[in-house]
Amino acid sequence: MNLTITLAGHTADWRFRDSAALGSWLALAPWQGRGEVRVVRISSAELAPTFLAGLRREVRAHDDGRSGVAFHEVGTADRAGGLPAAVADLLEVPPGLNRFEVIQETARRLSGRPGVVLVPPAAGSAPPRPQALDEARDWLQRLRKADAGVQAAVLLLDTSRQRLGATVFDLSVGLPVDRLLAGPGANAGALWRGYLHHRLAWESAGDPERAARAQSAVARLSAGADADFERLLNDTARAAHDALPGAVRQDAKQYLEERVKPTRTRGWLTQRAADLEQQRLLWRPRGATANHVPAPWLARAFLLARAVPVCELPLRDCLVCAPLAHELLDRCFDLEGQERAALWAARSDSAPPDRAVERWQSFREPSSFQAALYPPGCPARPEDAWPFATFGEFLSVLAPEGPRRDAWYDLLNLRNHVAHGHYVAWAAVEKLRQVEDVLLA
Repeated sequence: MNLTITLAGHTADWRFRDSAALGSWLALAPWQGRGEVRVVRISSAELAPTFLAGLRREVRAHDDGRSGVAFHEVGTADRAGGLPAAVADLLEVPPGLNRFEVIQETARRLSGRPGVVLVPPAAGSAPPRPQALDEARDWLQRLRKADAGVQAAVLLLDTSRQRLGATVFDLSVGLPVDRLLAGPGANAGALWRGYLHHRLAWESAGDPERAARAQSAVARLSAGADADFERLLNDTARAAHDALPGAVRQDAKQYLEERVKPTRTRGWLTQRAADLEQQRLLWRPRGATANHVPAPWLARAFLLARAVPVCELPLRDCLVCAPLAHELLDRCFDLEGQERAALWAARSDSAPPDRAVERWQSFREPSSFQAALYPPGCPARPEDAWPFATFGEFLSVLAPEGPRRDAWYDLLNLRNHVAHGHYVAWAAVEKLRQVEDVLLA
C-alpha cells in the first residue's frame, strides 16, 4: 500500500515495510468467505485517518467492484464498549437487546454483502489491550455461527507503542518511492524541496509523523541552504536524544557496543533489539534484511556527543540517505556507461592501458574468480582488455584533453564518493546536475 505524503512542500508516494505482503493478502479478497482478523501497524494514532483512507482504497482496488464490499469503520471514541458494541452501534442495532440477541441482529445485518471492519488504534495514552485481537476473532466466529452468510474481514490498527499482536502487517516504517533526480535543466527549487523530503524521511527512520514534526522549520529554509538544514537536523537530533530517559540512552549505547564487540548471547541481542525497535530507536529500512540499525537521528546525536566512540564508523553509515545514494549511483553509472561507449567507439588504434591488460590476462586464468561469474556461452564475455579499464584509465588514454574533461572527472569522483559510502548531501545533487548539464546537453 502506498500513501501520498507531503513534506517540505514536496509530495511523494511512500511505500511501507509490509506493503507488498498486505497487497498479497488483499488480493485474496479475505472479506469474502469465512473472513479473517489481521493487525496493521502504523506509526501513530494521529495518522490513523490517513491510513484508514488508504486501506479503503486498497480494498476497493483489489475488489474491483466484484463483491460490492462495504466498510464498517469504528470510531476511536466508540471502542470503550468493545468491538461487538461498536459495530452494533454502526449498524443501528436496537438498544436493549441481550448479548446473544446483539450477535444475532449484527449477523443478520452483515449477512449477504461482504464487508471490512476497520478499527483504529487507541488514541492518546490509552493503555494497550492485547486481548482485543482474540476478542475480535471470537466475535467473528460467533457471527458466523449465528449466520453462515456473514462474510467479513477485520483490520485492527495498532502502533509500535500499543501493540495488539506479534504478527502484523507493518506499515509503521516507510520511505518515498518516487525518484528524486531529474535530467538536465531540472527546476532547482523543486529539486531542493524533493531533496528535503527524502532527507527528512530518512532522518526520521521512515516515521512520517516524526518527519512531519520537522517540516515547519525546514519550510523556512531558502533553496540550497544545506548548512542551515544540517544545523536543523543536528538541533532536532540533540533535542530528541536529550528527551530520552537516561536508562534508554544507556540501553541503546550498550546494544551498539555489543554489536561491535559482543560479550553477550545472541538471545540478549535479539531481545534488546526488539525492545529498542519498539521505542523507535532502532529500525530496519524498508527492504533491508540486515540487523537493526540506529535511527539516523539517534546516530546523529551519538556522533555529535561522541557518545559511543567504538561505533563511530557504523554510526556514520547510518546517516547516509541510502535511497538518495542509490539513485545518485544509478545516474552516475548510466552517465559513465554513455561516456565509455563514446570514447571506446573513437579509440582508433589506441592500445588499452597496461593495468587493463594485466586484469585481462588474470581474467583468462583457469581459476579466475571473475571469469567464473560469466555463464557459458554468454555473449557479453570480454574478448579484449578494454572492458577491464577503469573510467579513469579510459580518460587518461582516450581523452587526455577536451572540453568535457572536467565533467568526466567530476563524474568519476562523484561516483567514487557515493560508492565508498560517504555522506550524501545537497552538494552531491548539485554536482550531478552540473555534470548532466554538460554531458547530456
